[in-house]
Amino acid sequence: MRSGSGAAMGRLTEEQLLDLVYRTVVEPERWPALLEGVADLAGGERAWLSQLNVADGSGGGVIARIDPAMLALYGDYYYQVNPFVARIADPAGFARRWRPSVRTDEHWMEKSQFVRCEYYNDFLRPQNIHSAIVIGLTVADGQMVDVNIGRSRGRGDFEPGEIAAVKRLHPHLVRAVTLSRDVDALRQERNDFAAVLDGCETAMFLVDHDARVLFANRAAETALAARAEMRVAGRRLALATAELTAALRRLVGLAASDAPEGGSMAAPRADGGRPLQIVVTPARSERLRSLTGEARAVVWLTDLGRRAAPTAEALRALFGLSAAEARVAVLLAAGASVAEAAAMIDKSVHTVRSHLQRVLEKTGARRQSELTAMFERLARSA
Repeated sequence: MRSGSGAAMGRLTEEQLLDLVYRTVVEPERWPALLEGVADLAGGERAWLSQLNVADGSGGGVIARIDPAMLALYGDYYYQVNPFVARIADPAGFARRWRPSVRTDEHWMEKSQFVRCEYYNDFLRPQNIHSAIVIGLTVADGQMVDVNIGRSRGRGDFEPGEIAAVKRLHPHLVRAVTLSRDVDALRQERNDFAAVLDGCETAMFLVDHDARVLFANRAAETALAARAEMRVAGRRLALATAELTAALRRLVGLAASDAPEGGSMAAPRADGGRPLQIVVTPARSERLRSLTGEARAVVWLTDLGRRAAPTAEALRALFGLSAAEARVAVLLAAGASVAEAAAMIDKSVHTVRSHLQRVLEKTGARRQSELTAMFERLARSA
């Protein structure tokens, strides 16, 4: 299967091309190779997956064997004189009436008229394009998606057998574009949801029934890098000892069973500090399941020895702190003394104490220990 310019590898058979059509649904980086294959099938030399605004014909897309500078020129000017794209006053009505089709340039106008127009002489002819096939794929969300195949004058007009071959492939291209839109929407939802999970300060792993890690948020990746107590061995979550690992995997098995139930355990810290808290819950949410298609349990890891602190932005929004006050508050909430905070921000102890006093007044706390406890509660509820 070729992935680049591919001329040296020869033409794809129609069966190979059909396979590539559906691979492109989940691997959109294959579109240039697919376009080359469609161009070869039609006896053309250049191809463009155009994505154009229905109302005015502007837009862009994916190109194959076309100079990118020409696509830029199209977007700058030539979309306005493209005879294959009519200016549509009622895009919604056009979308309702539109049907997929395969047409040559001669379906729009006589060749003698076509070769006299500005679009042909100033845009297509410099690219050595004399004839064109436009393969209509879809109209959705105000955009019209076509595959455009260009052919040089020396090769003549497209022949009936070449057009018939394109028509055999046409329904599969239509289906591939429709599926690609659905996959892109799912991928975007997955990425958005993953971004939300990455914002969670608690380490979280999505795992299957064998404790194989299917997804880990940013806090989980950080925890794996920093903590010797938990690791991934053979893609499966493991703890420091075989006994602890077996206990964790039993909890995961229960959470992923047909009658799911959660559980918790503690993992001793190597440094003798407060233990890590591990909570395992069933992954009942379809949104969690959509991240991988097979998530069955969620493992939450909390370091009880880590002091939680809210962000400076959250403190400013909640209590009306200034930027300087919020910065000091975060340092103090994280366990720094007044002197240490002063050194960190290169201010005097007196200045930091003044900031602390204003923070106490604005938050209603009576002393620094009460302020720290308040901030820890805020961080854990965020």
